[in-house]
Amino acid sequence: MPSVARPALRIVSLAALGLAAGWLGYLGHSWSEAELVALNTPEAVGSSPVTVEIHRREFGRVLPLTVGIRFEPVREIHAVTRDGIVTEKVLEGVQRLQSGVRVFEIDNAPALVIQADKPFFRDVRSGVRGSDVESIQRFLREVGFYSGPADGTFGPETRAATRSLWASHGVDSDEFPLGSLVGLPVLSEVGWTVVAPPAVGSSASGTLVFTQVNLDDPTITAIVGNTVPELERGMKLVVSTLPAMELVDISSNDDGGLLLEFGSSSGGPMCSAGCELEPGVDTFVRGELVLSPPAVGLAVAASAVMRAEDGATLVRLSNGTVVPIEVRVVEDGFALLEGGVEAGTRVVLP
Repeated sequence: MPSVARPALRIVSLAALGLAAGWLGYLGHSWSEAELVALNTPEAVGSSPVTVEIHRREFGRVLPLTVGIRFEPVREIHAVTRDGIVTEKVLEGVQRLQSGVRVFEIDNAPALVIQADKPFFRDVRSGVRGSDVESIQRFLREVGFYSGPADGTFGPETRAATRSLWASHGVDSDEFPLGSLVGLPVLSEVGWTVVAPPAVGSSASGTLVFTQVNLDDPTITAIVGNTVPELERGMKLVVSTLPAMELVDISSNDDGGLLLEFGSSSGGPMCSAGCELEPGVDTFVRGELVLSPPAVGLAVAASAVMRAEDGATLVRLSNGTVVPIEVRVVEDGFALLEGGVEAGTRVVLP
């Protein structure tokens, strides 16, 4: 999978370096009770302290990503084709197929997909018996051209239903030549794609390979540079066409970057509720990894925040009073605060 464009990563990564920088400085020093008492005096402030103002600020950071979506192959089915010229496109991309869908056309003769446990291996016409006839009879009944039993005998009623089916496709025939049906073991519940489909106008002969893929739980990954800080499992990934996702694994790749793997936030299959995609075997979409969730509140320069020995965080007001506060997050050198202070209050920089 190609990596995310390097220039974009450099911009985001250098900015993201500020995520933890604000915790340095006085947050790295534990203040004893005696020191805090000493600080809580006008003399500790001094005659001309350097102060900063507490203000309202928006917090939140995202990392733009190119997200790769791969629908993993489950099994392959080889379907015999007629010899001739492809006159209608073969199945493109990955699709959930319904019984009776035209998957390609050779010499203007369509091939239809039906549910069948085994591939077709012969012409099926009047007088033929076998499990392949049973599959055809069930198909004819499903699409409304047959009302008899699926007894495995290609009799007059099956022949008449076959003629009606082909007439609906503009074909005059009462049999199923080898290559006119593609038998797949399961249809609408899964996705199918054709490996290396021939183009319209090219010659076709032999077989086409149909690959079943897992549409419910694709592999979703992204590659980033190894300088992106603060990556943690559980971070949310936002992609407009996909359900809620989160970062589930971080590993190194062969190019020296980081491989990020994402999974469903609910813990179940990623696309069981449906993904708004036109899937190919490999699909790429734009997304955003939430490094820190959006929030609005009171902020101050993180270097103005002190930490007591018991872990409590405090700020010293311009009048010398030391006030306990709670730091919710530090971003770009600013701390998001709760409690004890108001907007416009000035605090001392140590």
